[in-house]
Amino acid sequence: MLLSKAWRESRVRFLLALSALALFSLGFLLNARRDFPPPESPLLPYAAVVWSRFYAGYAGPVFAIVALIFGLGGLQRERAAGTAGFTLALPVSRAQLLGARALVGVLELSALVLTPAVIVPVLSPPLVHQAYPVSQCLKFAALFMSWGVVWFSTGFLWSILFSGDYTAPAAAILTPFAYLVVFANLSRGGLRFRYANPFAFMSGDMDADPRAFIMGLHTGPLPWMTMAVLAIVALVLLAAASKVTKRQSF
Repeated sequence: MLLSKAWRESRVRFLLALSALALFSLGFLLNARRDFPPPESPLLPYAAVVWSRFYAGYAGPVFAIVALIFGLGGLQRERAAGTAGFTLALPVSRAQLLGARALVGVLELSALVLTPAVIVPVLSPPLVHQAYPVSQCLKFAALFMSWGVVWFSTGFLWSILFSGDYTAPAAAILTPFAYLVVFANLSRGGLRFRYANPFAFMSGDMDADPRAFIMGLHTGPLPWMTMAVLAIVALVLLAAASKVTKRQSF
């Protein structure tokens, strides 16, 4: 019941995001069918083009904002809508309510990052006459989700701390930019703490083989230790959100 409730509350934004990503993927493939390889760079690897469109540039910041927005909602929003009383009357704890919403949100984000892993490798051969390995999509999906759960948990916490209609969304949108400002100052312009750079991490810029990275391929091992640390950070943020919710009165 709780999972169904969380799904109904978030399905519109999820389906909109999923549809937009699917259309973007199909549009990329149709353009590549017509324009790849580009006349000015006939030796450009297809993997480099896929990487530049899906996993580099604006892809990381856009996904961060989407993940933060997916974290918004919950009891504060229901209080503004006048439905918090009904939800709190259900025979479940607040922690269970939050847990169901968090689980559904993470599953929705996972579906988003896996969408290119389905569309691009399957349709590239018939449409573009090029191959792109599923393993690459899965690696980048893991990198994106490592930071994605942190962004989601941050938005989750903002939605609990701020009750205003616009305060939590504004905090969510500003979070990645504020983080980058702090990171730039602490890391001396990115010279230190390289793994704390979210968008370089998500794009695979930490690959141990720079020659493969130039071709748009992630051939090195995934940074499992850093990914585990990010998962712990996300859990701490969710635990903080749960603790704050238990003390709130609606």
